[in-house]
Amino acid sequence: MLLRYLHLTLGHQTIFRPAWYREGVLYMFIVVCFIIVLNLQAFLVILWAIATKWLVIGGRREGRYEWDKSDYCQRWQLHLSLCRLLYKGFGAGGILGYLNGSAYIVWFYRALGATIGKNCALFAGGISGLMTEPDLVEVSRCSVHVVELCLYSLLRSEMMSI
Repeated sequence: MLLRYLHLTLGHQTIFRPAWYREGVLYMFIVVCFIIVLNLQAFLVILWAIATKWLVIGGRREGRYEWDKSDYCQRWQLHLSLCRLLYKGFGAGGILGYLNGSAYIVWFYRALGATIGKNCALFAGGISGLMTEPDLVEVSRCSVHVVELCLYSLLRSEMMSI
């Protein structure tokens, strides 16, 4: 539909006249559209993950959360299910895998509630780690390479934030 619209509005231009490079122009146009759409999808999934974290879970606090007495564990599992695209999209590392070591992943975890100091690089080694409860994480002046920041322990149907 977009190509048809461009052909109608820009039909007088030389890019739509029969020539040896016409297929190449069409291919490059499709590649540019894919790049734009995939980046837009990734951005929207990151915003979705941030919004669902704050809407479903809210702020996290230290404490004991038993599976049968607290709704926190169910809300946590619902959030993980809603954010599956974040961890499974774009291949093995997920969408966040491409942000490792950059300021963008720091911004993402700060938006989720983590306290991260200035000039910190998270997962700078290129391997994605796991940060399930960023509200309880405080990272000061350092670089976290492959450390998995998993701040809970499951013990006899209880979830205890450490």
